[in-house]
Amino acid sequence: MPVQFVRARTPAVMLVTAWALTFAAGACAQDLDGDNQPDSLELRQGALDCNHDGVLDGVDIGRPHFTSAIEHLNGIVQFQNNVWDVTPIDFNQDGKMDLAFTIFFSTDEGKIALWRNDGGPGLVFHDEIAFADARPYAIGSGDLDADGMTDLVASDASYNRVFVLRATGPGTFAPAIILQGDSATNGSVGVALGDLDNDGDLDVAATSWGTNKVNVWKNAGGGTFGPRATFAVSYQPRDVAIGDFTGDGFADLAVANEFESANPPSADGTVSLLANTGTGAFTPAGVVTPPRGGAPYNYQPRPKFVELFDIDHDGDRDLLVSSEGSNVVSLHANNGTGTFTLAQSFGGFPIEKDPTDVKVLDLDGDGWEEVVYGDQAESGVSILRNDSGTLVHHQSYASSIYGAFFVALTDVSGDGRPDIISSNDAWRTFSVLVNKGQLVFDAVTRLRPIEYAGSGLLADYTGDGIIDFGEVVQNTLGTIVNFSLFPGIGVVGEARFASTPIVTVITTEAYGVVPFARDFNNDGKLDLLTVGLPQAEVRLGNGDGTFGGPVASPIQPRVNRLTIADYNGDGVLDLMWIFSGHPGYARVSFGDGAGGFGPYTQYTMLREDESVGFGDITGDGAPEFFGGFRQQLAPPAGGVLSWLPNNGDGTFGPRQDRFITDSPLNPPVAAISVADFDNDGDNDVIASARGLRLYRNPGDGNLPATPELVSPTLASILFATDIDLDGDIDLFARNATLSIVLNNGDASFLPPMHMHRYDGTYRDMYIADANNDGRPDAMIRPENSWSQYIFLNFAPVSADKNANGIPDECEGRCRCDFTLDGVVNSTDVSDFINGWFADQANGGLATDFDENGVVNSTDVSEFINVWFEESGGDCGV
Repeated sequence: MPVQFVRARTPAVMLVTAWALTFAAGACAQDLDGDNQPDSLELRQGALDCNHDGVLDGVDIGRPHFTSAIEHLNGIVQFQNNVWDVTPIDFNQDGKMDLAFTIFFSTDEGKIALWRNDGGPGLVFHDEIAFADARPYAIGSGDLDADGMTDLVASDASYNRVFVLRATGPGTFAPAIILQGDSATNGSVGVALGDLDNDGDLDVAATSWGTNKVNVWKNAGGGTFGPRATFAVSYQPRDVAIGDFTGDGFADLAVANEFESANPPSADGTVSLLANTGTGAFTPAGVVTPPRGGAPYNYQPRPKFVELFDIDHDGDRDLLVSSEGSNVVSLHANNGTGTFTLAQSFGGFPIEKDPTDVKVLDLDGDGWEEVVYGDQAESGVSILRNDSGTLVHHQSYASSIYGAFFVALTDVSGDGRPDIISSNDAWRTFSVLVNKGQLVFDAVTRLRPIEYAGSGLLADYTGDGIIDFGEVVQNTLGTIVNFSLFPGIGVVGEARFASTPIVTVITTEAYGVVPFARDFNNDGKLDLLTVGLPQAEVRLGNGDGTFGGPVASPIQPRVNRLTIADYNGDGVLDLMWIFSGHPGYARVSFGDGAGGFGPYTQYTMLREDESVGFGDITGDGAPEFFGGFRQQLAPPAGGVLSWLPNNGDGTFGPRQDRFITDSPLNPPVAAISVADFDNDGDNDVIASARGLRLYRNPGDGNLPATPELVSPTLASILFATDIDLDGDIDLFARNATLSIVLNNGDASFLPPMHMHRYDGTYRDMYIADANNDGRPDAMIRPENSWSQYIFLNFAPVSADKNANGIPDECEGRCRCDFTLDGVVNSTDVSDFINGWFADQANGGLATDFDENGVVNSTDVSEFINVWFEESGGDCGV
């Protein structure tokens, strides 16, 4: 598949408009069905997802599936509550793992939210448990009273206490029992459950952030607790882990001391080790100081989360610590008696600055447990693969903005593989990253393999047929150091690249260099073009990821207004760009076939350029050059699409202009794409100007004066390719986010699929088959970010062979089988009626049985009529 890369700067007014259009519901969550309402909110409100795969049925059928963590909005109003900790719990006792979250509304006001698993990763909001004058923070689950039902325990971040909620039945809990700590307004922020006195029941340990203590309440049996025991640790303890690290058969404690206000301030944070005396009392057993961050992150460790787990399978529990500030996750090996030695540390990249929660579980079924940690600064999670006791950074995946504050590992999708749950803090959401097997997750791939990375690209530089990943790398001053190429590993279905780059030195003085991948000397090997000050340079590729010396040309094309095409028909690629001014100029420099470019020839254009494009609209095989502009000072009014007709030899005829008007403002032409969108044999032109506007080519290149508005989508980069492999040319659109606009084949377009936004407004976009499965994928770099995000393009999740709007895997299910047990009986009536009353109270649509968008008495009548028809039947589930 040919690879093309076009960049354009996006004016501020354009971004504001794109933001308002794309996320009118007030969130930058994904909107796959393109109705300007976040999918997470629609799932909460009962939008159709009959196969429970976390993809709304409106886009589940017939459209490509792009990797994205399944995000759920915790609340009808998004800015209602932060989502903090999460624990897996089958609270309705149906054999499917549900989730419980702590959520924060305001100072001293929080709740526990219960989300029900009805089959598959798309969860359903179940209920909330309110607390008076409290903020539940850390949460855990376990059977405290030995009644076979799982109970909940949550710390209170406002006051120094712990809440114990004993299960009373499916989805119900008794009023909280309060385990009171010291009188302090800086509350409990870490909680753990474990048998501390070896009596067979679960006890509770919780940190006291303001008093530098860890509190222990021993279970007296039946879920009642004895008096509190208190043990001193160090400054501002956060997380606490329970496990026998001394090897004597009794559970010990490890406590992460954050040292947020340490004395002295220069002191490093620590982990306090407390050994169990054998009775559930504890004595100091040592202190572990995590490493400081490596250069340039030589900061003090501020431990937040700890885990005790036998990573190397030598029979004793090792210590894992995540440390904010020093940007380090560290593994400390146990010598067998509770003495720990630093074994491994992961810092700098791929960790940005804020590794958070750490969890351990075997994710790939090989018998060795992986480590998963959250990274809020990079909006996702990272996986450390366990290679027979040695941890190796495997892959990082995006979850959501402000994710993952806390993480949990459990099988939500019901396929027997543990999925990753990310709570996304101030974004008010949580995400499910579905485990596809072999440590591949259905989530956006995040790449940050090296420090100070700038613009990146995807291209096969090594000649093995596998896409590689390259980045321009900067030093601390922002000047260019080198081009780092990470060869593709070639795992079909996964965008993975080698960890060791092939490095090409570029220069130590250039600034703002951007790379392009093309074959400039026609030898079948990709070359490297770098554009920026002071000049354009080509390094001819050797076909193995290395390059020859620079071939410099004394031209300075603008990286965001550059096109690369054979303009003079000699079979060699040329450069043509806009040089801004009043007026601006189109400048063309012809390639010499050896990586060099000659003096430019220029043609007068308009002022206030916004975008460029190229393509043959006259049918003579020679591409025209297009420019998009803002409204001009002189009449006629409107943003302007201009092009220079190519005479066939790289000289151009008189400029042609088309003016675009709209209300209340005339739009700039922010992006241009040239392709045969209507399948009539000639190339049309689509311009982004407050929506996508189509100039349908009559066959001779004489484009109509007035375009057709074919999509409300905005874009500052457009890339035309067959995204869904149906033979029609579709569009990738880069705006504030990434949008996919699919063509019906006649230049009419489906509602856009708006993908999730990470880190910030998207800047660069690169299209290539990143996972080697034959489908074009999209790579995006957010503004002011050192990370790249790859959205992988897969076949549709579901088919609809009978075209009735219902995914085929949902066919055969009885409409009244609300319990999804394959039989229609009285329990379905109870479930429906309960859900109907709940929908009446909260405005939900889960019981909109006649699918008219309103829940009322007609839904009850229709349900009862259909229930009598289906009652007792086999629903084929």
